[in-house]
Amino acid sequence: MKKEILSVMALLSAVLAVGCAGQKRVVPMRDISGMAKIDENTYLVANDQKAHKVEQPQLGVVRVAPAAAPGQAIAYQPLTIHGWPEEEPVPSDIEAVTAIPGKPDQVLVAESGYYKGRFGRIFYLKLIEKDGQLHAQFLAMFRPFRAVDHEYTTPSGQQIEGIAAFSFGRSRIGLLLARRGSNEQGAELVWGELTGLDTDRVRFQQSGKTPLSPGYRYFGTRGAGDIFLQWDTEGTRAEIWCVATNDRGDSGPFASVIYRAGELILHGDSISVSADRAELLWRLDGIKVEALAEAPEAIPGAVLSIGTDDEHLPSLWRALMRPEVHDNEHLVMANLWVQTAAETRALYYQAYNMARERLRAALSKPAQKKRAVIVDIDETILDNSPYATRQIFMNQRYPAGWKQWTDKARAQALPGAVAFLQEAVAAGVDVFYVSNRRVAETRATLENLQSAGFPQAEAAHLFLRTDTSSKEKRRQAIRATHEIVLLMGDNLADFAHVFEKKTMSERSRLVDELQQEFGSRFIVLPNPVYGDWEGAVYEYNYRADEAEKDKMRKAALRRE
Repeated sequence: MKKEILSVMALLSAVLAVGCAGQKRVVPMRDISGMAKIDENTYLVANDQKAHKVEQPQLGVVRVAPAAAPGQAIAYQPLTIHGWPEEEPVPSDIEAVTAIPGKPDQVLVAESGYYKGRFGRIFYLKLIEKDGQLHAQFLAMFRPFRAVDHEYTTPSGQQIEGIAAFSFGRSRIGLLLARRGSNEQGAELVWGELTGLDTDRVRFQQSGKTPLSPGYRYFGTRGAGDIFLQWDTEGTRAEIWCVATNDRGDSGPFASVIYRAGELILHGDSISVSADRAELLWRLDGIKVEALAEAPEAIPGAVLSIGTDDEHLPSLWRALMRPEVHDNEHLVMANLWVQTAAETRALYYQAYNMARERLRAALSKPAQKKRAVIVDIDETILDNSPYATRQIFMNQRYPAGWKQWTDKARAQALPGAVAFLQEAVAAGVDVFYVSNRRVAETRATLENLQSAGFPQAEAAHLFLRTDTSSKEKRRQAIRATHEIVLLMGDNLADFAHVFEKKTMSERSRLVDELQQEFGSRFIVLPNPVYGDWEGAVYEYNYRADEAEKDKMRKAALRRE
């Protein structure tokens, strides 16, 4: 996705130091280390303060007014916590805030972790409005993680930076926590259930954890500055948005990247979380974002709110708009050809007709082993062009949404594929499906193959990716028991390992050297949308930004 570069000068020109309602003096807004939307245009924010050097209130309220009120669009009010237990030290290093679903006046506020056996708490607060200002009432506190010993200090990579509460099952409350990560330790997500709300015995019961994809390191050394859940319309699946930051000193320079980290999926009373991707959404140079929340109603078209903790520099609250530039325009014609061109159907029929002739020729000769045909799945026998369409309109890159697509098991069979493979099995030939889909997609893949009518669509005939994208070991396993008479795929690496990770010129040279195999043992299917041919253009640097990829695509074109 095209990076949304925010103008640092524009941001710094509007310091958020606006007088609160009913007050004459200007109240400066402190560093924002956490944020939660508590009504249409109001946010509870955490101010980054350590207990041993507290100079300002640790919580505050940001109110966003309609743009029709110049100079009063954003107001900040410090927040006082009442009813604090005498035996508890005041909060220290608050880093995360979340509202509780179904309880709009109740919030959770999290400290980053333990310091010498103290702190490491999450506070349960109730918000009360009095005389036009919000106050907070202490209700309870709990510790989500245990201290190793009485002198324990949470390592920086395990400190809590993000927190998001959500409802699931029958009136149950779940909690997703983000640990920030460091140069030495990867960021991770931890989730579970909150019990005992509305009592003084709130507990967090952890049910799972997962590391964030190492891809976040491409964006920043601190992989999880905060998290935000972007729910679908059914409320059962949420994209996990996360912010990664680089911080070279208390005066900067700073850089932040907001990215899709994975998905949270609800299945009745169960919660599952995947964090196997890191897909760029916004890049924000010059600021250190540590708070993400919903957009305000007062700013039409906004999709997210951010707060910054810029250390020695003035901190900021801002609403972000969705980038309008579409980076996937280069896919439109390719996918349009796949979906609409009669020539595409003709090429599939041609390939499978040729495969049928070659198979019959092979069956006319004696063999020492049972014969086999190996086929790739995606764009060889199943059509995933609706997924590519989704990428275009959602302005996403693979693997965003891929698992969601394959879980639907709705990909249609490509022309000629089912008939050919059924004929092969009827002739006594085994069919093996060798794909770089992940093992986690086994159930949905088999369901899709079976519903489309493919023969031998069973676990023993399905070889999905485990530890490597290379298919050579899987082909060798089949070769140990069968004579492979045909290999069919849309990518040269579907046929032989010699094609793997080769440059554009090397790929062309190897095709010339093996030209007798094509149309004989190797049957190639068309795929102009993606493949190693594209990876070769990028020199296999798939993490290059879109502007750089666009330059490489154009540089690879042959001119007069």
